[in-house]
Amino acid sequence: MEDLSITSIKSKSKIWLEKMHKLLNTNFDRAFGLDISDKSIEIAELSKLFRFSLENHGGAELPEGVIKDGRIWDEKVLAENIKLLLQNVQPRHVSTNKVILSLPESQVFSHHFVINTPLTGASLRVLVQKEISKIMPINPSKMYWDIKVKGQNIFFMGISKDIAESYVRVCNSIGLDVVAFGVEPLSIARLLMSPEDNNTVIVDIGTHTTDVSVVKGNDELKMTITIPIGGRDMTTAIAQGLNVDEATAEAKKVAVGSGTSDELFFLMEPVVKNISQEVSRVIAYFENTFNEKTYKILLVGGASMTGGVREKISEVIEKPVESIQHFNNFENQGIISPNVPVSIYTSVIGLAMLGASNEFENMNLLRQMPPMHMNSYKKTELFNSGYLSKGTALRIILNSRLTLVIAIALCAGSFMTFGYLWFNYTMNQTYQVKDYKTSKITPKAISGSLNFILNSLNAQNASSSVTSSTTIKKI
Repeated sequence: MEDLSITSIKSKSKIWLEKMHKLLNTNFDRAFGLDISDKSIEIAELSKLFRFSLENHGGAELPEGVIKDGRIWDEKVLAENIKLLLQNVQPRHVSTNKVILSLPESQVFSHHFVINTPLTGASLRVLVQKEISKIMPINPSKMYWDIKVKGQNIFFMGISKDIAESYVRVCNSIGLDVVAFGVEPLSIARLLMSPEDNNTVIVDIGTHTTDVSVVKGNDELKMTITIPIGGRDMTTAIAQGLNVDEATAEAKKVAVGSGTSDELFFLMEPVVKNISQEVSRVIAYFENTFNEKTYKILLVGGASMTGGVREKISEVIEKPVESIQHFNNFENQGIISPNVPVSIYTSVIGLAMLGASNEFENMNLLRQMPPMHMNSYKKTELFNSGYLSKGTALRIILNSRLTLVIAIALCAGSFMTFGYLWFNYTMNQTYQVKDYKTSKITPKAISGSLNFILNSLNAQNASSSVTSSTTIKKI
């Protein structure tokens, strides 16, 4: 017999409420990826049938000083540049205003720790908040944060509220709806790794920093540490060695690309060696602290493509290091310019993969952000966005939770009306059959019916004879 206790009813009610909440918060559109760094912005949108397919892509340089160390200093200029890029993505415009936004690694706080007491829900979050307060330079109450639990292992990730809100505010100002935040290591893992891959070290050499992350599979981030050394330091070393300005030094470094230049690498070598030593320390820290091995090292980022960098890092840490030469998990790579190293696109396409499919787990820092900060734009203004077609704008306006509720109500009303009509029809048919079956047909009734029919025929014949004789007399 089915359990109808108060506890059971509460449990079932909670499950149905969670299902309804999930339904009402479903994003029916896919989302495109938007990667914002200190120097550039990139956009990519993917679709998926059997494999991921790149629908559009675009990138642009940002003016100096708009963003510094992940903090936005000029929201208006950043918004204008994003909108301009959206208007010029190739080969077609984006099909949605929903976006998955990258978080600046220099502003993201992460920590991995182990708990011995099994806790869940609010008790677990209270424990995490106490633990994080001991080691983080910022109070967790001033952060948007989330955790991922694997057994007794807990991975924490958070970002300052004012930083997160500034990025959402910029997007909202041009009609973009931020549906999720993404972090670069997981974006790269989605693109380059499979769910079966064991602990892999991703070394991402950016402009100002180098991020060293340990990822398992393509959705479990175990640790990430930022080293305050990057491609800009290599450029500075070249500029000082050749006694030229940094713009000239950067141009020389880019011109060499993945080729070899003994002169330039001789000048950059101390910086690369410094990065290599820090990477080696991070790997040793992870393996000793968590008693786990790392099995592969992937090198990504624009500065990683400079000739000699990969070889030097491999030499210092005494382990093989792989550079990214191609993408494995999506098609239509021809949209991307063949003259640009593929490792530059790993982050934005990883974000777009999350937006095109629900098959990946994602830590959701937006869960704690108040709605007033998340959707502070008028949908009717999307008609004048400049980057959406009128048809797309109309679909986005109609594709809302209110529309979903109305559609559910109409479907429920239609179903109830149909059920009512079918019930009445069925009942009427039943009554008719019942009346027919209870009617008694006897020999006397049959004889009476036949006599009535014969009498009617005789009367009709007599009437016809009278009419005929009258007609003959007239003639």
